[in-house]
Amino acid sequence: MRAGDGNEAARLELLRAHRELVLQELAQVRAHLSAIDYKIDLYEELVNRPAEISA
Repeated sequence: MRAGDGNEAARLELLRAHRELVLQELAQVRAHLSAIDYKIDLYEELVNRPAEISA
């Protein structure tokens, strides 16, 4: 906006492109978080499982 009037369309396009990149990054972070949550669930199950008695 500091550049003055006349380049609003270019700025709008830049913001839209930036938004798309942020949405892609957010999707990737959510996928990583999902994988981490899955692994946490697995380890919690292992840690909380009663020790098996070997015969």
